[in-house]
Amino acid sequence: MYMKKDVNGSRAFGSKQKLKDTGDYAKAIIETMHESLLMLTGDLFIRHANKGFYKTFCVTPEETEGCYLYDIANAEWNIPELKEQMSLLQSRDIPFTHLEVTRDFPMVGRRTVWLNANKFPMKEGKGSMILLAIQDITEQKMLEERLKGNEERLYLLLRNASDIITVFDEHGTIKYESPAIEPVLGYKPEERVGKNIHTDAIVHADDRSIKIELLQKAIESPTENISGEFRIRHKDGSYHIIEAIFNNMLENKKINGIIATYRDVTERKSLEQHKDEFIGIASHELKTPVTSLKAYLQILEENILKANGSQSVDILFKMNKQVDRLAILIKDLLDFTRIEGGKLKFREDMYELNELVLEIVDEVQLTTKQHKIQVHLSRPVLIEGDRYRTGQVLTNLLNNAIKYSPQGDSVVVRTKVDKQSITISVQDFGIGIEHGFLTKVFDRFFRVNETQYHHFPGLGLGLYIAAEFVKRQGGQIWVTSEPRKGSVFYFLLPILLSKEPGNK
Repeated sequence: MYMKKDVNGSRAFGSKQKLKDTGDYAKAIIETMHESLLMLTGDLFIRHANKGFYKTFCVTPEETEGCYLYDIANAEWNIPELKEQMSLLQSRDIPFTHLEVTRDFPMVGRRTVWLNANKFPMKEGKGSMILLAIQDITEQKMLEERLKGNEERLYLLLRNASDIITVFDEHGTIKYESPAIEPVLGYKPEERVGKNIHTDAIVHADDRSIKIELLQKAIESPTENISGEFRIRHKDGSYHIIEAIFNNMLENKKINGIIATYRDVTERKSLEQHKDEFIGIASHELKTPVTSLKAYLQILEENILKANGSQSVDILFKMNKQVDRLAILIKDLLDFTRIEGGKLKFREDMYELNELVLEIVDEVQLTTKQHKIQVHLSRPVLIEGDRYRTGQVLTNLLNNAIKYSPQGDSVVVRTKVDKQSITISVQDFGIGIEHGFLTKVFDRFFRVNETQYHHFPGLGLGLYIAAEFVKRQGGQIWVTSEPRKGSVFYFLLPILLSKEPGNK
């Protein structure tokens, strides 16, 4: 039996099948997305929610699909901002994106989300569908808040810091100036940003080359901190002394510049200058009467000795010793002032070291009756350097050896000549030095904070000065010691002119 083919019926079936396939395809895509998605009818009934929605908000399909949007999960989506935007979408087809909402969701706590929605008409005029996308940005917002807090703290630190932070590009143009420039130098940051140190500098004309050289060194040495000092003009016209540290951050993409940290040390420098001037004046003022007093004591000692006044001579000897101590203190203060002020000068002489050692030993031996200074000398050798300063070093070490061996009766001086240097050592048999203090004894003002050392006089400058005298002649100084057995101080000097006496 011949049956007529129903063409229209086949077409209708095919269209329905295509729609079904399309819907299934759309659902499959939605399910694969991590973002939370809701498929709504035009009147906001939920037809489908993806796995991302259920996972993020801890709800089930039974609690969600087939329900009105604002009724699900105890009306937690009944959000005024969302209702307002949804109303515009429903009535006027106005989509919305990045609607930010923060809300307490009962199952997952406080969350911040972005809401995006669009309306799609159904085929064949069968209403419309709304797709609502929900992106959880809680962690992103927390990170932004932390970053914002860090930025605010950093700004407050920079604003209230006493140090100025400046960022230069490689050509010397200022890219950033911290707020600290205003209280320190009187300029607002915007007054200096864009200025170039070559063409619009506020550095003192005599110091401009110093700053340019520091910047150039920083460019050439990316791994080093380059430090220096120069004067910068305050907005009121006065000049301030600045200590600067330059650091190359050109390779850092976020900074891409040279960071310079400026510290105003004007007041500190002024105080240091006043201190040095005071020490210098006081030392000179004390030096004259002490020199005169010593001369008078020597005359009295000779006169009394001729009259056989042995007891009086002993008293004068002790007085003379105290004057010597005072003279040493004054000399140490003068030398310290010269070292710190950069005014210490050295003379280049050629002298025979053994002669100097014997001369100093004889001088120091006159000041002590208890200790016998033993001398063991290597072969004679001519060296080039400052004879007077080298003599001061040896005098200092001998006086220290005597002072710190109050129960001892001897001090030993030795010399040892090598091909390019000579080493002088001074050994005592006194109280010794604890191992932890060995690296500190040459620091300025250092004094051991131990009860056994408290009764020893001094300013803590002698070894510091001796070390400076040795180092500035290209030498080295060090010490070995064993508590309660004594110490040995060594200093080495280079033989710049290696000739033995009599040889040409």
